[in-house]
Amino acid sequence: MLIGLSIDGVLAAGLPPTSSANLLGLSLYRSLDPNTSWAFFTTSRAPRAAIERWLLQEGFSTWVSINTMEDEVEQDPVAWKIRAITRMQAANHKMAMYYDADPSSVRAVSAIGVPSLLVVPPDVLPRYASTYKPWDELVAHISQQQEHAAEQQRRRLRDG
Repeated sequence: MLIGLSIDGVLAAGLPPTSSANLLGLSLYRSLDPNTSWAFFTTSRAPRAAIERWLLQEGFSTWVSINTMEDEVEQDPVAWKIRAITRMQAANHKMAMYYDADPSSVRAVSAIGVPSLLVVPPDVLPRYASTYKPWDELVAHISQQQEHAAEQQRRRLRDG
């Protein structure tokens, strides 16, 4: 089974090889059968060797092809992806599924008969919803909670 995966947006926040993988792309890669063949697509014009090194660094060890816009004259990324997939299919490489974070690419690839899935990376959540409390405020808050719990216990014992 051949799966197409766009590196742009699905796997990387920026252009390879300068950014690390988000876990979304790596989880897609690892969730399928280990015998799955992968075709990667990137609109990056980085040299193929640099992208290969980056993929290996990020834990991607097997693929059938890496398609880049490195040697292409095409400026439209969607048209380029369609042409690259069409070339693969003409060479008898039937693509079973295509993943991309670009809705227009997913729509266009789907229109040529390749099942496609839009991958929407989750919003980045702030690590802490609020600012840190100073230590003395934190200690005072904990002491207040302990006093309140002790008062509740005392009332239960008295009334019970």
